[in-house]
Amino acid sequence: MKRLAWRNLAGQERVKEMLGAAFARGTLGHAYLFCGGEGVGTFQAAAELATALLCTGSGTDAPCGECDSCRKAAHNAHPDLGIVLPVALRKEHRGGGSLSQEGWEYLSQSVQQRLAAPYETPPADALRTIPVEWIREVTHAVLRGAVAGRHHVAIMCGVELMNKESANAMLKTLEEPPLGSVMLLCTESPLDVLPTIRSRCQVVRFGRLPDDDIREGLRRTGVPALDDEAMRAVVSGAQGSLGAAIELAREPHPEALTQARTLWDLAGRTDLTGFADGVERLAEGLDAGSAERLLIYCTHIVRERLVAGVTGAASVDAGRAERLLALCGRAVHAVRARGIIPLALLDFVYEAREILDGQEQQPG
Repeated sequence: MKRLAWRNLAGQERVKEMLGAAFARGTLGHAYLFCGGEGVGTFQAAAELATALLCTGSGTDAPCGECDSCRKAAHNAHPDLGIVLPVALRKEHRGGGSLSQEGWEYLSQSVQQRLAAPYETPPADALRTIPVEWIREVTHAVLRGAVAGRHHVAIMCGVELMNKESANAMLKTLEEPPLGSVMLLCTESPLDVLPTIRSRCQVVRFGRLPDDDIREGLRRTGVPALDDEAMRAVVSGAQGSLGAAIELAREPHPEALTQARTLWDLAGRTDLTGFADGVERLAEGLDAGSAERLLIYCTHIVRERLVAGVTGAASVDAGRAERLLALCGRAVHAVRARGIIPLALLDFVYEAREILDGQEQQPG
């Protein structure tokens, strides 16, 4: 009986124990929905579990990381492993309404890059989608069955971004899974996943990483050394996401912290026209990546209890601070999913004003 030996998954001890027990007993389900924010380990867990299922090493621990199967899985070259990610396609990636050869090569490169850096957040410089052709190819491979071993594994990230056409392309596979198939779906927003998909999966929830796990993850990732003050700012701003911490550690972006303070200042203004104009001016110079960094630094301001000083509010109690942190997370997701920066920031400031004033939004 082999043991699931987690090699690089940071924290998430409850998830490790649950999946590890099912792996050892041979009782893994055919479909799982891994739910958690970007950078907390959903993709890393899926990649490690998939590699363990395909591992052909002779030892008692899987994945061994050394057998031919493990090496192929690590380079997206295993015939029984399919991986789908949200990507930002360009014009040259499509020809005649379908993916071009250059497009397929781009998809393969995107997967290889994610496998090499599983915690790092993909650039948010354009709206990401999941091509339906990619979904069809992977689901057809699952229906075909394993060709090199006992299992065929599909990893599909960002399933909340699937349109109905893409969802329908994989629904039959979820309804009638072939023997030995395992589908690992990852989402930041389980409520946005179509109910027909969600209901056919076992849901596994990933929590925010504790600060110590983020510090250890940063050390293992090999980011530049940080002094104590910089490390505190990075860990605080990451809000439980190792992926966000890696980005902040590698590129601190001090201008994003200044912009975050400006945004909180706008939330404290009393004139509606003034704060709306201010948000519009702030959004003018931002792309999706810089808007996301700005919002990540907003979490740092909340967690360091600086909101009161920046916004002029008398105080921010623990309950309101928690709601503000959740609001930051939703705003980051809105920028990633829709890319409409002025609207995302305006919604953010409007909700932040209500939380700081202790008001509830009135039904529309």
